[in-house]
Amino acid sequence: MNHVYSDIIQYRGNHYNYGVYQGNLLKYSPILANRKKQWASLKERHFIIDHQTIKNLLHQFAPGIWDELKGLADTLNMTLNEAIHEFGGYM
Repeated sequence: MNHVYSDIIQYRGNHYNYGVYQGNLLKYSPILANRKKQWASLKERHFIIDHQTIKNLLHQFAPGIWDELKGLADTLNMTLNEAIHEFGGYM
C-alpha cells in the first residue's frame, strides 16, 4: 500500500496570485510529468476544450477559478487551454 498525503494551504491574496503560487509548487513536482505520460495518447480524442464555453461557465459560477487558471498557465509556461485541460477538472 502506498502512503499519500495532502497539504492544507492557507493563502491570502487574489486568485491569479494563488494560481502563480500553485504553479511554483508544481514546477518541480513529478505530477505534471506523470500526467503527460498518462494522458499523452488520449489527449487529442478525449479532452476537447471549448474555451469560450468554459470561460462563460466559470465566470458565471466561480469567477476566481478563471484567474487561478491564468496564474497557473503563466507560471508553468502553458497556454490557457493546456491549463484548463490539466487543472480545470476535465471540463
